[in-house]
Amino acid sequence: MSQHVFNAMLNGEKIEVLAGWDRPLQGFFLVIQRIDPGDRPIGPYLFSNLDMGEPHPKSFDHFRNVLDEFGIRVPQEMVDEIIRDGAVNKGNKRVIHDVRDGEHYRKVLYEEAS
Repeated sequence: MSQHVFNAMLNGEKIEVLAGWDRPLQGFFLVIQRIDPGDRPIGPYLFSNLDMGEPHPKSFDHFRNVLDEFGIRVPQEMVDEIIRDGAVNKGNKRVIHDVRDGEHYRKVLYEEAS
């Protein structure tokens, strides 16, 4: 699966957004969870695609709405890359996204060769 990670603040708490394309299940996923100052997960997920009736949709549109409902603004470049991952059936990839001073940065931790 492709995994794209973005950390943000939500209601004064640090959160992690994990989203991407699940190649074996042929659909997109999204998980939002609180994380502590050491970047370790805290408590139950704020949102998990596994709690949905259709947990791995073929379109990322529903997850854009979920992020909007939470008031979470992930970089558009991240969303675009996730959608491209689905289009090419990408797997085995992990990218950290960050925004600093209005600039988008991405760090590829690993990615299988095409």
